[in-house]
Amino acid sequence: MSRYDILKDIAGKSDVILDLLGIDQRARYTHVHCPLPNHDDRHPSFRVDKETERFYCTCTPRGGSMLDLVIGMQHANNFSAAAKWLRRRLFSNNGVSRQIIVSSNFVTRSMSKQHVADRNEILRVLSHCVDVPLFHPYIVKKGILPLCAKYEPILKNLVLPIHDNQYQLQGIEYIDRQDNKFCVDGTIKTGNGLMIGNPDESPVLGVAEGWSTAVSIHLALGGLPILVTFGAANLDAAQNFAKPGQDVWFFADNDKIGVDSAKRAACKFGEAGFVLTSSLDDFNEDFSALLGDTHFCSIREALHKVRLDK
Repeated sequence: MSRYDILKDIAGKSDVILDLLGIDQRARYTHVHCPLPNHDDRHPSFRVDKETERFYCTCTPRGGSMLDLVIGMQHANNFSAAAKWLRRRLFSNNGVSRQIIVSSNFVTRSMSKQHVADRNEILRVLSHCVDVPLFHPYIVKKGILPLCAKYEPILKNLVLPIHDNQYQLQGIEYIDRQDNKFCVDGTIKTGNGLMIGNPDESPVLGVAEGWSTAVSIHLALGGLPILVTFGAANLDAAQNFAKPGQDVWFFADNDKIGVDSAKRAACKFGEAGFVLTSSLDDFNEDFSALLGDTHFCSIREALHKVRLDK
């Protein structure tokens, strides 16, 4: 592969590359918080020129190409590695989920001053998120992969995006170091969720309250698309995501609130709505129990005790 092949291949794709890097799309027409890991700018100073497809920031006043941006965000350490990183992602169809976008009205002048501040803080947090560290304690404890999750390295929180049925960002949920879960101020959770997998061609849409439960089901059932609703009270969000003709399976937490809420939500779909309950407290525990009495149980237990301070 020559230098000029990749430059030709990525020409006109700066919007797609920003999505791949998790950068606020508004950077193409206004300043946003800098995503480069060593620049924690409180005043948005990063932008991308739509014509030249180069990025500029106070930390990089001379600018750089999309390849330089991949390197600056530490996905690669040289030109060749950055080209390979982009080529794999631009020309493969292996993504587990659709890309979440930031719409132009995520922050508007009509919002209250506090709401604007909250939403700008959400964007700032996302701009500095990195991949979830290997052997993160919560991931190890749950026995899952960090699908659709990111990691905020200052507070050391897992970060889960929340989006609407058009995959437009509506906020984030944190899972902190004590496994507490909470939506960040400025988030609109009701009617929204997080889709794991691609539901477009699936005859079945799965729905679960929590992220680890949803990932467990997705992995155990061969990639079944699962909507995370971030709580039993929001299971009705499935109505906004289900496609015509799809069956909707509600994977209820095995408690009264979880089962009752799933039954009410399933009723909205008539004969297409189903409620499934776990053998244990939730489907993540059922998923973990699949390991049974194997060496993997003791190995995972040992890994969970290794608290990586990253």
